[in-house]
Amino acid sequence: HLQASNFNTIHSWKESGLWNAAQRALADNQTVEIDTEFETTYGRRVALVGAMVPFARAGERWLLFAFHDEIKERLAIAELEQLLESQRELTETVQAEVTMHKETISKHRLLQSALEAVPSGVVITDPLGKVEWANPGFTRLTGYAANDVVGHSTNILRSGRQDDGFYRKLWETISSGEVWAGDLENRRKDGSIYWESM
Repeated sequence: HLQASNFNTIHSWKESGLWNAAQRALADNQTVEIDTEFETTYGRRVALVGAMVPFARAGERWLLFAFHDEIKERLAIAELEQLLESQRELTETVQAEVTMHKETISKHRLLQSALEAVPSGVVITDPLGKVEWANPGFTRLTGYAANDVVGHSTNILRSGRQDDGFYRKLWETISSGEVWAGDLENRRKDGSIYWESM
């Protein structure tokens, strides 16, 4: 749009100081650096950074305008900074989650170590009564190794000395989230009977 335009007639150039810079570049025959803001004839605010370079061609004096819109560049930089900030926040969030995950694993390991060290027998089951984990105390008490019982029902310990109603009440209590407490006669792997307080 500026090609072959007479900058003497462009009002915004006069107001922004571009006209004076052009006159100076032509008068002194030297490059004049530009760093200014002005409003275009279309009403758009532009921040120009660049230079006006005078040169001769075919006996005439010409003026080369080399500039770019600083506002666009600023916007691009602002978008990049916003992206970097989002990336930093995401990194911090991930690091916090990793730290929390490590702490959770550490607590689980501590709990498992404590349960393994307890001399009493400890068994963890799913809601249907299938064994998911047993500690060494359980093995000492029952004779069953953990891999003998994991995935199997705790029914393997039944001695037959408590009736089905007893076990039904026990599981109803546990399933409702209550704590069941009582004494059981259970059977070890070798068939011997032992009393267990729960």
